Amino acid sequence: MKKYSIAILVAALIALTAGSVSADVFNNNIENWTGYQYGGFTLVAGGARINIPNNYPSGPSFQYEHVLLDSDPSVDLAAGDVVNSATLSLGFYDGRGTEYTATSIAGGAWQLTGIDLTPDFDITVDWFTADGKLGVSIQVFNQGGSGVQLDYSRLAGDFTKVPVPGAVLLGMLGLSVAGARLRKNR
Repeated sequence: MKKYSIAILVAALIALTAGSVSADVFNNNIENWTGYQYGGFTLVAGGARINIPNNYPSGPSFQYEHVLLDSDPSVDLAAGDVVNSATLSLGFYDGRGTEYTATSIAGGAWQLTGIDLTPDFDITVDWFTADGKLGVSIQVFNQGGSGVQLDYSRLAGDFTKVPVPGAVLLGMLGLSVAGARLRKNR
């Protein structure tokens, strides 16, 4: 009977430590622009949107960051969490629907999105900085001269959380105790 209870204990500890690594979904939404650094860009609708004037390709771009530590749940790349995939969704507000937007992600090349007011971008995982930030720059191009308003920026994806070191140590401690008991009973 003792041999079976030790085997069950060992199997349970292995199952607990093996189950501590799993994929999870994160969301990092910016839906109010109050408090963001926006030199020369004006807030509208009480901070719910920010006006980006016609400024492509030589004017200043509106720049901001998504910070993974601020995600729900928090993603900590420095602690070993791994982002498996991510998508950036932008929402623009424009009464006429005639503006073209250009978006640069993580300092990459400008991507023209046309008149699409809700473009999605697949994020390459290595675009995140080591401390878990994703930089975004936006410019607007319109022959008529008007701009658009950025309504929201939503970053979503899935990640793998690193196991809690305490759970791994507890599992190793349990296995060593079980091994010592097995040796003692022989």
